[in-house]
Amino acid sequence: MRARYALPALLIALALASTREARADAWSLDRGEYLTEIQSSLFSANSYYDRDGTRLGFGAPKLEQRMVSWRTQMGWKKRLNLVLGLAGRSVSGFEGPLPTYPTQSGLSDLELRLHYRLANGPRALAIEAGWNGPAGYDRQLSRALGDGRQQLSASVELGSAVGSHGFLELSGGGSYRFHSLRKPDSIANLDPRLTTNVYYDLGAEGGFWLTHALLIGGRYRGRVLATTTAEDVAGNTHGYGRLVLAGKDQIDESVHLAGPMLLYRVDDHLDLVAGSYSTAAGKNTLHYDQFYVTLAFKQSKLKRNQGPAGTAAP
Repeated sequence: MRARYALPALLIALALASTREARADAWSLDRGEYLTEIQSSLFSANSYYDRDGTRLGFGAPKLEQRMVSWRTQMGWKKRLNLVLGLAGRSVSGFEGPLPTYPTQSGLSDLELRLHYRLANGPRALAIEAGWNGPAGYDRQLSRALGDGRQQLSASVELGSAVGSHGFLELSGGGSYRFHSLRKPDSIANLDPRLTTNVYYDLGAEGGFWLTHALLIGGRYRGRVLATTTAEDVAGNTHGYGRLVLAGKDQIDESVHLAGPMLLYRVDDHLDLVAGSYSTAAGKNTLHYDQFYVTLAFKQSKLKRNQGPAGTAAP
């Protein structure tokens, strides 16, 4: 990595500030290789999708979130990659006394994943298993940073080169989200922040090189609730930020996000990525338009049609 590129690009990346976007990671790194991403993003929201998927407004003030995250994927063993991540966020307008909503800031998410390579040529295949959890915030005092639950997940990652100038990645799997490994009791099952849920998770990413250094592409991620321990009790109502959940409603029962991205390859060791996500559809979730910038440092022998971790080599 050339030092003259690092500082200006880092300043650009930190000038914005959201959750690192989930994406397919079909291609694997060899032992000793790495991909480190520093991402910052920003979104604001003044509407949401109710239990029927109808978009409704909640008025002023807007809910705003800024987030900075770090994530590293490294080649650990011959077929095994290790992924580590940490994120922090600042959220305004989540909840609090009107007309002002306090801003809550702090570390919010930890990530640990294992990525096992099955194939890694023009066609890539890998399986992933991971854990995500809260990064030490107080669930009662800092509810804007998260609901305190942990998540175990697994997925299958598929990738294919598209000619010499493009690639396509797909992922599918499931996740188990829980507050405690103990069986939820009847009181916990009435609170959508304490229930145990199982989700179907989907992802896709594709890109095409317009020039030697410029790639245009798009990303999608989706989540759909499969099962929940929530009990459907008449009159049971809970607020989570600006959302009002009744009966057995759950936070983010379904979420579908999609958006474009633009990648500029400074050299084989440094990429600058800019893009956005918008909520295309959902139930019991926010509608937002999110903008992000990512600075990616890497050491890899992958080719340019083998995903974002590739180099400029044809």
